Amino acid sequence: MMKPLSIISLLEFNVLRFSMSPTYPVLTGKQVISSLKRFGFEIVRIKGSHHILKHPDGRQTVVPVHGSETIGPGLLKKIAKDVEIDWSEF
Repeated sequence: MMKPLSIISLLEFNVLRFSMSPTYPVLTGKQVISSLKRFGFEIVRIKGSHHILKHPDGRQTVVPVHGSETIGPGLLKKIAKDVEIDWSEF
């Protein structure tokens, strides 16, 4: 029979689970855009708060700019995948 998990063991599990994942930088949309510009990307158009950036070799991505709101780790990972750049280079 399994021993029931206590609240503390659940918290320990969550700490271990999240500490093993990579740490993504906390960046705003403006910071991501300026970083991508250093890699040769240019803003080709803006639709609302979404900035579409394109590289001369065809890579492109969309970066939302909502004031000082930060971009979450999932979206940052997706942007890095779209532009084929390691997220640690941001």
